[in-house]
Amino acid sequence: MTGPHYPADPPASTASVDERPAPRSVRVGSRRITLHHPWRMFRVLGDAVLAVLAVAAAVWCWRQGVVTIHYPAADGLPAEDSTRYLGNWMTGAVALGTLAALLVVDAVRQLVLAVRIGPDRFPG
Repeated sequence: MTGPHYPADPPASTASVDERPAPRSVRVGSRRITLHHPWRMFRVLGDAVLAVLAVAAAVWCWRQGVVTIHYPAADGLPAEDSTRYLGNWMTGAVALGTLAALLVVDAVRQLVLAVRIGPDRFPG
């Protein structure tokens, strides 16, 4: 058999996965990319502000998409209210809500990268 050989018992490492320090930088091709960037906190704040604005715009779009029409009583018929939903405004509200959710996910990701991969996590 010409396949790779796997030993029955791999050598035990002295450090568990949780005890190993996070890498200070990652090499991608010929570039070296560092992971710790404290400026990511500004991006977190920007994403949070944009998410709040997107939610406010979604609520405004939703309210624009609901139209109530009041029919007065006439010829012995009772007064009635009719509600009409406008699809273009509803679609805009759903799209803005989705954008807000993606901005929150990105803000959490940036926050984790700004806090967890700090210089205090590296030895020496």
